[in-house]
Amino acid sequence: MLPRVGSVCQVQSIKETLSTRLIDRKDLTSNRLIEETLESNSDVIDPQWAKRHAKFCYKHGVGSYLELVEKARKYGKNPKAMLGYLINKEMGR
Repeated sequence: MLPRVGSVCQVQSIKETLSTRLIDRKDLTSNRLIEETLESNSDVIDPQWAKRHAKFCYKHGVGSYLELVEKARKYGKNPKAMLGYLINKEMGR
């Protein structure tokens, strides 16, 4: 597990965004797993892009998403921006 860093306000806004059901799918287990993954990585997610991150998780899998989060944290000067770039790059394929 990667350490969780972030302000209370940031975590609060991610939770509010997630409470509106990011993915309208019938598989509740997948939804919960994706929501928990996004909550645990809320320090590298801008709240307005939470739905895009959830869509990536559903389409490519949580494992692929966590690999991108790790890359963004390790190599990015600004992990939020790098994660957004990596997700957009993968979604464009």
